[in-house]
Amino acid sequence: MPDPRIGRTARRGVPAAKGTDHSAGQVEDLTIPWIISGPGVRRGHEITSHVTILDTAPTIAQLPRLPSPAEWNGQVVTEALVQ
Repeated sequence: MPDPRIGRTARRGVPAAKGTDHSAGQVEDLTIPWIISGPGVRRGHEITSHVTILDTAPTIAQLPRLPSPAEWNGQVVTEALVQ
């Protein structure tokens, strides 16, 4: 069984996408779903805060309480985690 703490982002399934090269700057071309599931993650919660791909690694590292290196630019998506 795969580790349930794996975060996942994907470009698929964004029906309003206008292209594939992201060069137009359209919100629809720059928006992707951000999905996380597993132990320590809130069930059935829809995240309302702004999340970027840079937030993925710090959030996953937070689950087993690992420190985020200073070089990482993202923030932990605390809204997604069980307190």
